[in-house]
Amino acid sequence: MKQIFIDTNILIFCALMTKEGHDSEIISSLTELLTRGKAEIILPEVVELEYYRKNNEVFNQVKSSISRLRDEINKLTFPNYIGAEKKLIIEYLTQLIDDRESNKLNVTAALDNLFKHSNVKKIALTPEIVLNAYRRSARGLKPFNIKNTFQGVNADCLIVESIKKYYENNKTDELFFCSNNTSDFALIEDPNGACALHPDIKKDISFEVTYYSSLVDLLKNKFQVELKEIEVAHYAETMKIYNDSFTIPIRSTIKLPEGVGPGYLYTNVYESKNLANIFGFNIADSPGPKSLEKEKEGS
Repeated sequence: MKQIFIDTNILIFCALMTKEGHDSEIISSLTELLTRGKAEIILPEVVELEYYRKNNEVFNQVKSSISRLRDEINKLTFPNYIGAEKKLIIEYLTQLIDDRESNKLNVTAALDNLFKHSNVKKIALTPEIVLNAYRRSARGLKPFNIKNTFQGVNADCLIVESIKKYYENNKTDELFFCSNNTSDFALIEDPNGACALHPDIKKDISFEVTYYSSLVDLLKNKFQVELKEIEVAHYAETMKIYNDSFTIPIRSTIKLPEGVGPGYLYTNVYESKNLANIFGFNIADSPGPKSLEKEKEGS
């Protein structure tokens, strides 16, 4: 049977909707896939432990980033004729926080059930796995990264050593390895971003491994799962503001809080576009003074 490994960062994306298409819907689709016997998930204990810890940590970071952005906008003086639009923007950003908190609770409840599924193969942490992860870290073999290391043991190395241990006594037709951490787990093979498992890791695995950085792409391409698009918020179309007297002052005045990027702000691609329409630019790429001068010259 085909098996899937899903890294903690992918589960966090689903809980907090910080990557396009990753939400509670995809967890439901994944559960259905397991129930139909189309695949199994291998679940190192460290991933489960990390999820429950990082879920709240990352949510607080996301909430703080959006809140700071909302506060910055609230400080701006808007012309009277678009005062109502300012209120909509504030409400919109507040709704982003509420939507993520609600989705986080839904995904966590769904994962509680998923982790108990008969087609989820749990890999318990053992002294042997911890020792081997320490040795991998000490040798500097991928996925070792000093940033994710505590008392000499790297969490990602624990994942790799857990997977290695599992397949000492188990077989699979093919493993799909899903992680957004391409810098530590993968090698980028071409300019389009296609990845392969890093040779430091692949040399210890004797069967075929296909790497994906997106759970959406994995389920669509390998299991033909049709995922529903998230509905655009009912007020989204109202928020397309193009008036130069609004967009230019916003662009020249607002300073985005540290850490705010498209991943923190969109629920889906449509939401991201709506925010771009509001501010007149990609919210992840605040323009510098030169670009503003050129725009003013052209207006």
